[in-house]
Amino acid sequence: MNSNFLYIIFVSVALFLTSCQNTGDTTIVTTPVNLQANLSECFWSPFSQGANFILSIDFSNNNVVVYNSDKEMVDKGNWAFIEGKFVLSNLGYVLANYNGVWEIIINKETFFELQKEGVKINFEQDCSSNKKSY
Repeated sequence: MNSNFLYIIFVSVALFLTSCQNTGDTTIVTTPVNLQANLSECFWSPFSQGANFILSIDFSNNNVVVYNSDKEMVDKGNWAFIEGKFVLSNLGYVLANYNGVWEIIINKETFFELQKEGVKINFEQDCSSNKKSY
């Protein structure tokens, strides 16, 4: 019986340590400060079910500057984090349908997912492009 107890303790500790390993894309607690810092680091590539676009978005300084694959600016607007919601505003061209208040479903260091009225949009961090070349 003593060996079973030691086995259970060993397995429990091993599972605990495995679950604590850093995967490189950890979920973060969403606050205005860490959201601003995370979104400002790199460009973000949006993707959504049914949407077929290749865009890069710069979220620096609470702005939304959208570029196409030719590095041409194709839309601009603003974003804010208000009462736990992600708010997109003043988008008037390619992303005009995305203005509004979005629920943050997933917020990780390199990926986040928003949902509004049954529509989901995902953003993946793209640090391979240099913002200064845009």
